[in-house]
Amino acid sequence: MRRRLPVFAWVPLVAWLLAACGDQGARAPFAESRTPPSLDVRFQPPAGWAWGYVKVGDNLVQRYGVSAPHGAPRGQILILPGYGESAEAWFETARDLNDRDYVVWILERQGQGGSERATPWRDLGHATSFAPDVTATKAMVKAVIRPKGQDPFVILGAGDGGVVALRALEEGLQADSLVLSSPNFDVADLPRPKGQLIRLARWARTLKLGFLRYPGQGGWKRE
Repeated sequence: MRRRLPVFAWVPLVAWLLAACGDQGARAPFAESRTPPSLDVRFQPPAGWAWGYVKVGDNLVQRYGVSAPHGAPRGQILILPGYGESAEAWFETARDLNDRDYVVWILERQGQGGSERATPWRDLGHATSFAPDVTATKAMVKAVIRPKGQDPFVILGAGDGGVVALRALEEGLQADSLVLSSPNFDVADLPRPKGQLIRLARWARTLKLGFLRYPGQGGWKRE
């Protein structure tokens, strides 16, 4: 007698096929600004803005950017954006801080902005842990920014970027000041009750389906 596989047994196979059909180029990081030219100049890249990458071990490549003031710097600021934000969202802030003589660094989160993606869908953010973000933040400070101590070094964590900043400090990262902008330590605007989503997430993780979008969830929009 021929037996049929249960429906849930087909789900990982279908998901694997979908991922295999995805454009691998869509996962790659890119070192350029895609700010719409129609936006006001204050939202465009600050003068002298430069991109770079940081990668630790087998973790995803994360994109960062930097701009410096015209005169002698009075300090350095590292911005850790919140989920769904790219470095471009902070260009206006970076310009303002440059005008106040600060060097501004922005480290995009794993799978966000121009960083490398964990899934074939570029409009879907996916991370299984904050640990890679924390590791990349510490590496960024130690190997790229390298504060010398005579000038203040400040970390600004926005949204759940505040979790990354606090974890990095807890693990020994040194900074003179920490700024938490609209800190978010819990998931908000959920499509279903949190308890249901936790159970669903555990099931999805067991089946290695955590990279799939929740049914009915929209992707990022260009606007």
